Amino acid sequence: MAGDWIKMRSGLCDEPEVIALAACTGLDEDAVVGKLHRLWAWADQKCADGNAPGVTTSWIDRYVRADGFAAALVEVGWLESTESGVRFPKWERHMSKNAKRRALTATRAANHRTKRNAESNARSNAPRVTKGAPREEKRREESPPPTPSGNGPLTGGPGLEEVEEGLRRCGVSVAGRAARETPLQPEECLALIEEFESAPAGAWAPGALYRRVMGQLDEWPPKNHVPESDVDRAAREQREENLRQLEAEWGHAHDALPRDARSEIVAVAKRSDPEAKSGSRLRSACLRVLAADPDHWKKPVEVA
Repeated sequence: MAGDWIKMRSGLCDEPEVIALAACTGLDEDAVVGKLHRLWAWADQKCADGNAPGVTTSWIDRYVRADGFAAALVEVGWLESTESGVRFPKWERHMSKNAKRRALTATRAANHRTKRNAESNARSNAPRVTKGAPREEKRREESPPPTPSGNGPLTGGPGLEEVEEGLRRCGVSVAGRAARETPLQPEECLALIEEFESAPAGAWAPGALYRRVMGQLDEWPPKNHVPESDVDRAAREQREENLRQLEAEWGHAHDALPRDARSEIVAVAKRSDPEAKSGSRLRSACLRVLAADPDHWKKPVEVA
């Protein structure tokens, strides 16, 4: 078992995938996050590598007490249904022992930086020795304590081998040399590696991580992205404008409908627009369904 805690982002409730899960299941975002925690905590205890043989999507629905929850997870890419069971994608990045170790390392590095900055500020703000002090004593009191070198492991902290392993995992070809020659503390290097691995795939090239570790860059460069054409931008802006109009006219009415009605609207929206799988496109499709026949959806939904 990987441990008795799991990683969950503080802003998870606002993630597009969570919003899509809420739209697909008829739950609110807070309820979705709670059910995700229940499911991921179970997976953390029962899965060694992200695979859960013999587990079905219907079992997951029963476990989290929400019909269609597993299917919605599959749609947003947070679950995969296989012939032998189900699989949790990106397990190594988020749920494995190494992922937890990297998260703890990032926390230790942040605490270390805070402590080091506080000590530095305390030294710079300390009162100077009085003029009457002997010269030798004055030199001794004004000399700051030596700082540890970045080319060796901190006491009780991670070592260079761990830094080299992380850099190599991220695709840095000269991982060994970078680990030996970096001016940073090992924990600071591991915090950068954690940030690199937590970003979307391809957001930064391995060279960006190398330059950060070597102290050549103070900040990450802009994340890589595919340039948007004028046609694509115009289409996106039109979709956004259409959604704003639909939200202004029908958003409140949709959210005030009973859960059964909203779930049925989602099903109708997906049939009318097969590409409306999640996010803003699914939201637009749902609001269009409501706008087409609002009186119908205000009536109780008959369950077949």
